[in-house]
This record gives sequence, structure tokens and C-alpha cells, in this order.
Amino acid sequence: MKIYLTLLLLLLSFNGQAALYKSIDDNGQVTYSDRPNLKTDKPLLLPSQNIIQSINSKTPSEADKTDTSSQNKNYQSLQILSPKNDSTLRSNNGEISLILQLEPKLQKQHQIRILLDGKEVKLSHSLITIVPNVSRGQHNLSAQVIDAGQHILISSPAHTLHLQRHSKLF
Repeated sequence: MKIYLTLLLLLLSFNGQAALYKSIDDNGQVTYSDRPNLKTDKPLLLPSQNIIQSINSKTPSEADKTDTSSQNKNYQSLQILSPKNDSTLRSNNGEISLILQLEPKLQKQHQIRILLDGKEVKLSHSLITIVPNVSRGQHNLSAQVIDAGQHILISSPAHTLHLQRHSKLF
């Protein structure tokens, strides 16, 4: 019974290759159909299938080899894009949105360490992150890329920022 059902499904799937006809009436209206309207209608020639090329054609073992070879690359620059240096921010919940720029891109085995006033406040794998619960006042913000052994690979220049929050008294 399963064989008959499989054959039936295969036969139905071949029906998807029907001809497509295009006709234009006297008013210039274009109509597409699977049946010709006039004897002059000719079937449209369509490509037999859509072909999508693979973006990454490497096998997993080749990708692993390229990842290990990229471990030897040095980072060229790490910058804090936002907030700008010496900027004043207003955040009543004490969150600072941080956007970093790193060249070349962050490698899988490395992390970004966010420092606020010289103390680690966050570890991240993302160049866009939020530093939570920052008290109001002036702060020095910097970032570092570290490896698995906590060795600093590159540091950003420190940014000074001024955070304004509502007072707990009011």
C-alpha cells in the first residue's frame, strides 16, 4: 500500500511543470494562464528550476582550519563609537548603550571586557551591549579584547562620560 501511495505522490509532483501562456487583450491588459486563450498564444519559456549558489562552500573541516589560522591575526583597532567621549547622558535606569568598532572582527575564542572606572562590569561577545546600573556622575569607560587566558589583546582609549539620573530623594 505504501508503494502505491508513493507512486501516486510522485506522479502528482510531475504535474507542476505545466505550460504558462501570456495573452494581451485589445485594451492592453496582460493575462497569464495555464491554458491558451487564443490560437496565437505561445507558451512562455521559463527556466526549469531556480538554482541558489551556496554562500559558504567550505566543508566543516576546512572552516575549522581557517578559524585556527585566523587566531594568529592581531587586532588593529578597538574604538568606542557610542557614547562619544566627554558626552552627557540621561538615563534614569542607569543603562549605558555601548557601541564598539573592532578591526578585524572578534574571533570566537575571544571576549570583550567592558571596564567602568577601571573595574570590569561586563563580558560580551557582541560589539553592541548595554552596561546596566551605572550610578550618576562622571565615569571612565573603556573596552578590551581578551583571550581565554584573560590576556589583553587590545584596549580602546578611555572615554569620559557624565551620567545624569533622577535623585533617589524625589
